[in-house]
Amino acid sequence: MTPMERTLRTLESQVQFRLALCVAELAAAVDRVRASQNDAEAASVARERSASALRATLNRETANPPLVEAIRSIYRAEAATALICDAQLESDRCIERLSRMELQELRRQEEALRQCLRSERLAQSWRIAAEEGKVLDDLCLQRFLRRQ
Repeated sequence: MTPMERTLRTLESQVQFRLALCVAELAAAVDRVRASQNDAEAASVARERSASALRATLNRETANPPLVEAIRSIYRAEAATALICDAQLESDRCIERLSRMELQELRRQEEALRQCLRSERLAQSWRIAAEEGKVLDDLCLQRFLRRQ
C-alpha cells in the first residue's frame, strides 16, 4: 500500500465516521420534527377551541365580562403557545434540512475518496506493470546481446 493510498483510506475512514454521526443526528432531527409537528397541531387545536369559546361567549346576549376576560386570557395564552410551537417546528425543520445537506455532502466526499482510491490503485498497478515490463525488456535485451 502506497503512502497516498494509506492517506486516502484514513480520510475515507474519517468521512465514514462523520457519516455515521450525521445519520444519527438526522434521525434525531426527524424525531424532533415529528414531535414538534404534534405539539404545533395540539397547540393549534387548543387555540381554535379557545377562540371558538371566546366567540361563543361574545355572541351571547348577556355576556359576563369576567368570563369574557378569562376566556380571552386563555385564548391569548393558547395563541402564544401555538406561535412558540410553530417557531420550534420551523427551527427543527431547518435543522433537519441542514442535516440532510451535510449528509449529502459527506456522501459526495466519500464517493470522491473512493474514486481517488480506485485511481491510486490503477496508477499503482500501471507502475508495477511498467516495472515488470522494464525487467522483461532487460531480460530480452540480455538474451539478444548474448546471442550476438
